[in-house]
Amino acid sequence: MPVLNSSQLSEGLAEATQPDAASRRHAFPVRGVPWYVVQVMAGREDHARELIAEAVKLEEKAMRERAESEGKQSEGLPVAEEIFVPKARVGVKRGGKWLPGEEVLMPGYLVAIARDPDALVRALRRARGFVRVVRQDNVAVPLPEQNVRWLEEQTQRGKSAVAMSEGYIEDGKLHITSGPLAGREAVIQKVNHRRKVAYLEIEAHGKKIKAQLGIKITKKKECKKKQKTK
Repeated sequence: MPVLNSSQLSEGLAEATQPDAASRRHAFPVRGVPWYVVQVMAGREDHARELIAEAVKLEEKAMRERAESEGKQSEGLPVAEEIFVPKARVGVKRGGKWLPGEEVLMPGYLVAIARDPDALVRALRRARGFVRVVRQDNVAVPLPEQNVRWLEEQTQRGKSAVAMSEGYIEDGKLHITSGPLAGREAVIQKVNHRRKVAYLEIEAHGKKIKAQLGIKITKKKECKKKQKTK
């Protein structure tokens, strides 16, 4: 199966739907701070983010208390600069009509921006429920820089999500004409036409993370009909 590696994510997806200068003022202006992927229960990503935020506060309090008891300054705070759930724009069917909606970009995962992975791991141990940072050889590893750069460019917390792609099918072959997946048909593993979602995988230090992006597909004959009516 095709896997979207760091190079493809940076060079392929980021070519399309670049935001304007105003929208590039990202909600996470934390340059040089690693982004870690945290695995949680699928379907409970936003709830898990709240639980992790509470756990982070508890860990920060414990760090301050330890420092005070030792007569030292509490260094390394905050434990996490930001915790968020990347989203993707998709079509949602309501009342027989397709309306704009959002879905989790990486089901079962969220992102924590943190300077100290050890402090982040301690905080996650305080969180209720299933939460764990993605590791390699039992060591927390950050997302590759290319992935971080793409997420920064494509998303803005609370205001937008990764845009939908559009395309058509000709002779049984998929062609993406616009959006983050334009020209990257090879990385798509499957398309759910009913849900208007394309499935792929993102590789982060050997860990394959399933991802989904919104996609609108029409058949070639339908495109021709539209052209004639213009």
